Amino acid sequence: MHYIRFLRPPKIEVQKGQSSLSLVLVLSTDLGDALLASEANVLLNLCLFTQGRNDGHTLEPGFKTTLTWERGARVLKKTVPIPTNSWKQLLIRPADLAVAARQFSQLVSWASSSSATGRPRGLIMPVWFDFELQEESERAGRKDVCLRKLHLVGTTVLEFEEEFGDSIARHVWDGGLAAVSFLSQILGGQAKADAAIGARMPVLRGCFSTRGRWTLSRLGAVSVFWASDSAGCSPPRGRMPGWGTTV
Repeated sequence: MHYIRFLRPPKIEVQKGQSSLSLVLVLSTDLGDALLASEANVLLNLCLFTQGRNDGHTLEPGFKTTLTWERGARVLKKTVPIPTNSWKQLLIRPADLAVAARQFSQLVSWASSSSATGRPRGLIMPVWFDFELQEESERAGRKDVCLRKLHLVGTTVLEFEEEFGDSIARHVWDGGLAAVSFLSQILGGQAKADAAIGARMPVLRGCFSTRGRWTLSRLGAVSVFWASDSAGCSPPRGRMPGWGTTV
């Protein structure tokens, strides 16, 4: 999966009565180590909203236009003329909604969604930017953030804040989204996955349906290798490097 990622906060400027939106963005992997190398240009929808995050109703764009990620591009830098208004949120998403990662269920069933070539269809994660949140962050001296939004069930949406910058510690990443996606589907009784994943679903469903305390351990890379190399192994008692802390 690739992510639409801002390299700097979008900025609205007004000169001689004309408003414009300045953007600098890339389409890259979760680690930011590779750009999208598409076989054709990728069209992106830019949508502006006058509704805020807490307005409590369905968002309808007040302005919409199309951007183009050129084949072989390394960055998309654009100044877009926009109507003058009290814009509160910005969304940039793939124009082809079939490749836009908008729901957790898509991340579970991505392998079954194929393109015309017969290969699995890759997804692109849209990005949101909240101008009011940006102003609050600047006043409080906090890091600049963009937003990721994914639908659970019905109108329920989970929102993730993602800091700007090159550090991968600040980024939303594939593994975290996939884990939350599987858990949301299990808890919602809508687990749909391929055979390899489906074989593990009953065990996870059983864990979440059982009342009582849970024991959780964070596995580091050493322990993941150890577990995969030793069939039927179980965590040692106490603390050992790589096993993390039991809570």
